[in-house]
Amino acid sequence: MNRGEIRNLARVKIGEVVARLFQNVDLNAWINNAGDDIAYKTKCLRTTGSLTTTSASEYTISTALADDVLSINELYIYQNTRWVKLEPTTRTELDILSDGWMSQPAAPPDKYWYDIQLDLIGLYPKPNTDNQGTDYVKAYYVQKFTPLTADTGTPVLPTQLHLAMSDYVAATALDSKTNDKASVIKANNSWLQYQRRILEYLAESKREKEDETIIMKGYRNI
Repeated sequence: MNRGEIRNLARVKIGEVVARLFQNVDLNAWINNAGDDIAYKTKCLRTTGSLTTTSASEYTISTALADDVLSINELYIYQNTRWVKLEPTTRTELDILSDGWMSQPAAPPDKYWYDIQLDLIGLYPKPNTDNQGTDYVKAYYVQKFTPLTADTGTPVLPTQLHLAMSDYVAATALDSKTNDKASVIKANNSWLQYQRRILEYLAESKREKEDETIIMKGYRNI
């Protein structure tokens, strides 16, 4: 489905085929919001990137890693000729478990934290000399949804999630009509449909991974 088709379907669900209360510009913005929300919840837009480590403990995500990071799934650091997985943490957890952690001396990092709003990613402890180098950190992350700018544009999402975008748009629009009981009920139904489509996608993705694991195990046993 392209943007125009998603918007038209959303209008049918809203009950406003011809623009009156909701203009196309509003629905187009919500379509892009839906793309970001779906990408975040399903982690369907996955890719990799690299980060060059220095003596610093914090790095700007958009410049040190990539400018399209929505969330980070896994981080590995190159240590002693092998890749070691870093443990995810938060600044709050470090405050509790390691008082004064920001002042700790440099050492081989074993944890990382990130904050998308602050555009920061941190390594703990900060890298010592042996752990500093070009592309010493490999990241597996979820990309931001690429906004659609034309009605002919197609979302860079799995096709089975395109319908979920129309549900999101309809629910968002209907939610704004708080004085209309019927609209509130329709909004709730659209949100439920939206969540159902996401859960179905996640369940299907899990089944595919399980099937792949079974196939690979069988292959190795041959």
